[in-house]
Amino acid sequence: MLLLAALVLGPHHARPNGAGEDRPAAELASSVRARPAPQAKPGTNRSTRTNRTGQTPRNRRCTGTIALTFDDGPVPGTTPRLVSVLRAANVPATFFMVGRRVRQHPELARAVERGGFQIANHSWAHEQLTARSSRQVRASITATQRELRRAGVHPTTLVRPPYGAMDRRVRRELVGAGYVPVLWTIDSRDWANGSADQIASRILRDLRPGPNVVLQHDGVDRSPISVAAVAKVVRGARNRGFCFTGLDRHGRPSLAASRPARSAGSTGRTASRSQTGTGRAGHGTRPWSPELTR
Repeated sequence: MLLLAALVLGPHHARPNGAGEDRPAAELASSVRARPAPQAKPGTNRSTRTNRTGQTPRNRRCTGTIALTFDDGPVPGTTPRLVSVLRAANVPATFFMVGRRVRQHPELARAVERGGFQIANHSWAHEQLTARSSRQVRASITATQRELRRAGVHPTTLVRPPYGAMDRRVRRELVGAGYVPVLWTIDSRDWANGSADQIASRILRDLRPGPNVVLQHDGVDRSPISVAAVAKVVRGARNRGFCFTGLDRHGRPSLAASRPARSAGSTGRTASRSQTGTGRAGHGTRPWSPELTR
């Protein structure tokens, strides 16, 4: 069983405005309880050197799993560039999209899905859900899901509350409406500061054996710098034996949920639809997500 990551409320910082969006002065810091790395069988070569494609050979056991996630898009320029970088590295990822930005650029949402990547919900206008009524929470998520489908893509039922702001009430509203809340275990702080090398170093430094969910952004002012860090993260993590995965329908990093990022066209659309699921989130199973504690 995967160990749950505990999320605690961190110090307050003012985030820079991203493409006209106001960001409340709130930040969530996360920590992960490490799980021991899988033990090699006697006689097994545990070298983590990668092959010529930069991928961990299939006969190697993973030190841990990494699910890359990107928030706040889609935006022109940055999102297409990110898709290209991920496809070149053959790495899966999940894009948590803002509804009003999908309305402005539906072609970018379609390009993400054609690239073989999962699409998920990040509210309509990047609002802090804990400051909204229950009715407003449901309306924001529902409108975003509707806009994604109107754009011609097949969103999952995964939802990331902006700023990670989720209390018991918001969680109850999301799960009750059939959605799966997903937070993160590693905050790259790409929105705040740092060069591409520094952002990559933060992510690699915080990797732990077991499941890792990395938070980056493709929809803030500093996102081009964060995109430049992706190839460095992929290379460094693979050299240490980590495997990149998608998120399953419970929001867990899962090798079974991964598909080659190069899969496109109808294959990508079918795969995205298969992750959507039906009925209540997890069909009665509590979704995996770091818990918000106060």
